[in-house]
Amino acid sequence: MNKLKFSLIAASSLCVFAACKNKENKNADKRTHFLETQYIDSSTKPSDNFYQFVNGKWLDTATIPSDKTSVGGFNQLADETRNKLKALIEEAAKNPGAAGSIQQKVGDFFNSGMD
Repeated sequence: MNKLKFSLIAASSLCVFAACKNKENKNADKRTHFLETQYIDSSTKPSDNFYQFVNGKWLDTATIPSDKTSVGGFNQLADETRNKLKALIEEAAKNPGAAGSIQQKVGDFFNSGMD
């Protein structure tokens, strides 16, 4: 019985890992890393002021736009998402698609508020 359980677990693990195989996504973002090392202030010792060490150059060069209260990766992500959604909705409004389709309903809803 143990051999059967082990065989089933091994086979299912192989199937799971095979399904997780990374396929190339042509629309994927071109970023290759998540740490932006260009903002590290090497003139500050990390043991003295770690925040200044990690963010020093960014603090010196970054500007917060007047229409925003903060700036960062999450803000950038929210702005990009909002712009993509706006483009999708405007496209649905221009080309409503088949009657009764989601695209037609979204386009009609958007157009109802735009007069």
